[in-house]
Amino acid sequence: MKMVKINLAEYFIQARVTDQEKGTSEMKDIPYNVKQSIAGLLFHPSLNLTMRDAITRKDLADSIENCKEDFILVSEDDFKKVKSAFDTVKGFGKNDLELLFRIEKAETIEVEVKESIK
Repeated sequence: MKMVKINLAEYFIQARVTDQEKGTSEMKDIPYNVKQSIAGLLFHPSLNLTMRDAITRKDLADSIENCKEDFILVSEDDFKKVKSAFDTVKGFGKNDLELLFRIEKAETIEVEVKESIK
């Protein structure tokens, strides 16, 4: 069975952080939340999802957000949903580039399905 491996590890981006108490702002490295970004993009308004489309994406989004590992294996059909969302949504910026490369270069691998013992 073929699965697609998506790298979910956070990476760091440069962002301006404001300290309200001191009234200052400075550039700092902050983590980019890859899991939330992918899961959120699956429901982006520009996708014009039907009720059925949104419902069928819920399990995929939940599994991505709740994944405890730095990667997730998804079916080729589920990856098509992810890839389609990334291909459709517009407005990505420099901080998104690492995530875009991860989706574009996600690796398809062969996995062996083991039978469960009942």
